[in-house]
Amino acid sequence: MMFGVGSVLATTFRVYGRNLPRFFLLTVLAYVPIVGFSFLLEIDAVQELVAKLYNWFARLHPALRYDAPSGSWIPIAMLAAAIAVCTVGTMRDQRTSIWRGAATAFRRIHWIVITAFLVRLSTEGVSTVVQIALWDDETRFYRAFSLTAYVAYAALWIVLGTIFLVAIPAVALERRGPFSALARAWTLARGERLKVLAIVLVHYVLVVGLYYGLYFAMMSDPGDVSNIEDRFLYYGFARLALEVFLAPLHAVLVAVVFERLRAAKEGPGEDQLQRVFD
Repeated sequence: MMFGVGSVLATTFRVYGRNLPRFFLLTVLAYVPIVGFSFLLEIDAVQELVAKLYNWFARLHPALRYDAPSGSWIPIAMLAAAIAVCTVGTMRDQRTSIWRGAATAFRRIHWIVITAFLVRLSTEGVSTVVQIALWDDETRFYRAFSLTAYVAYAALWIVLGTIFLVAIPAVALERRGPFSALARAWTLARGERLKVLAIVLVHYVLVVGLYYGLYFAMMSDPGDVSNIEDRFLYYGFARLALEVFLAPLHAVLVAVVFERLRAAKEGPGEDQLQRVFD
């Protein structure tokens, strides 16, 4: 069984399209704590506590202020694990309910969170180190505001995102621990890293294009300051809706990459072989 960029992308969009309603339900459930936290910030005591946490990170370095304290990656990792169970079940001709996927994710929650944290360190952590190295106190960002710098930073992010791409499915589907899952992700991608990179690049370009398209459609006129607050509010809601719509796509993509890499190296699963012989 060959691992191909076109077949992976085609399978991803097919599974995503056919399962969008139920995956959307999972995504909404995953975003409940994320959105709920934003409402909790309306409470003065909670807002003060979060501000102290952010300021503590900011004293370490300003680049840590916004990304380091975020906990939204935890429900997103749980969503990825649940969708991985459903997606791989679909690819193996098994009808797997979203509740079974969610139950599997919650049973493995401790290992999923640890694995997601390690993956986050290998991506967000490395990019934050780059930000710190290129930080300029006057601009509060990189020293180089050039297109080349942004392209280089995006390229770094894409490459880092391929290293342990399928670690979460390995935890959820193969009952592996964090370090075993990272090793499994590294081993499965061996010999196919350029193809995995191409797949991640296509997804990155698609997502960035949609986000930029939304921004330019709603906020592109710098001379129009009328109702600017309302426009930002509407843009915020539209961006959240787009984020919820796209979140399961990435989870499906990762699951399809995992199953196709596994099948290319190890052949059909035991349950599939059993059905063939029966």
